[in-house]
Amino acid sequence: MIGQRLGDFVVDRELGEGGVGRVYLGHRAGSEERVAIKVLHPELAGEELFLKRFRREAQAARALPHPHVVTLLGSGTSRGVHWIAYEYVEGGTLAELLEREGPLAEERALSVARDLADALRCAAERGLIHRDLKPENVLLDAEGRPKLADLGLVKLNDPALTRLTRPGAVVGTPHYMAPEQARGEEIDWRADQYALGLCLWTMLTCELPFDPSGSAPVVSVVRARLEGDLPDVRRRRPELRAETATVLGVLTARRPEARYPTPEAVVENLERACLGRPVRGGGASPSSPPGGETTDASTPSPPPRSRRGAWFLAAAAAALLALALAAATRVLGG
Repeated sequence: MIGQRLGDFVVDRELGEGGVGRVYLGHRAGSEERVAIKVLHPELAGEELFLKRFRREAQAARALPHPHVVTLLGSGTSRGVHWIAYEYVEGGTLAELLEREGPLAEERALSVARDLADALRCAAERGLIHRDLKPENVLLDAEGRPKLADLGLVKLNDPALTRLTRPGAVVGTPHYMAPEQARGEEIDWRADQYALGLCLWTMLTCELPFDPSGSAPVVSVVRARLEGDLPDVRRRRPELRAETATVLGVLTARRPEARYPTPEAVVENLERACLGRPVRGGGASPSSPPGGETTDASTPSPPPRSRRGAWFLAAAAAALLALALAAATRVLGG
């Protein structure tokens, strides 16, 4: 593959490998412009599902011209090789930054979350749901600005389009899934809002709720999120402002209707939190009067279910996740 020309681009060296393909560093022929080239594994090129997903990734990236989404430079098939070329973002991933430096300062974490929220707002306007937002899928440029990447599991929220995920299937990364996504229910942009909240939590603590050591079984972590709301992040970092805790509580509300009602409201309230201004609670309209503002981190809980019903739901979700993890392993890494 090294030295091979793919469209307008030349492959220089391998950067890494995921579940559905390899990523190479390359350059545009006749220039010094560096690019990242994602190539579908040859053994998957003959599988219709993976090929359609790969092409849909390029389609989604083309539909998202945004400063905080990695820029698509081209895509195609060259001598049987299916490829997508993106701008090369040299700052590494958000996950690598957290591993290297630990929890981010409050203002920086909120700023990154706000920028990602604006990218997700753009996606929602175009009927796109990312479905796999996590620190590993956020790239950072040389100035530390985030760029949403890895659009391989993007869902085009249009019933007229061909469905690539069968009804009830669980697609995504379990540690960052919204409860409704983990249950295999139909989702909308609010599932991305939940994942964004978990990314913000991770930026602030370098932990995941219900799994501070990072060693808990996946099923137990997801079950905990299905059965209860997240704890107040100030238990981990008492110095955080109330506005930050409130926004986190709304973003990660267990019920979608308790989260922010519009993508614009997500961006607005993260911006308010960045500035230390009062933020709104979940479910409030962005046009609500100032009296609707709050810094209360609590979110009303739904009526209690019976113990039998709760355990049935958790057991069903656990079984679903176990099957999905086995079937989707190759998808998640790509």
